[in-house]
Amino acid sequence: QVPILRSVTIEQGLVVIDAPHIRGRDLIHYLAQNNIWPESVRRGEEDLEHIFLRLTDKEAGL
Repeated sequence: QVPILRSVTIEQGLVVIDAPHIRGRDLIHYLAQNNIWPESVRRGEEDLEHIFLRLTDKEAGL
């Protein structure tokens, strides 16, 4: 089963997966089942600017 992802991007040489509703261990398990072995995995934190933009986009109906 494929986890639900919002997006996958590359930022400063790192693969960034936006999947707010998946646990890290579930993502690692999925990757390992597909023979993808990440060197490390960590949960990112949104900065205030991104939170503000996300919230104001929702209010504007975007």
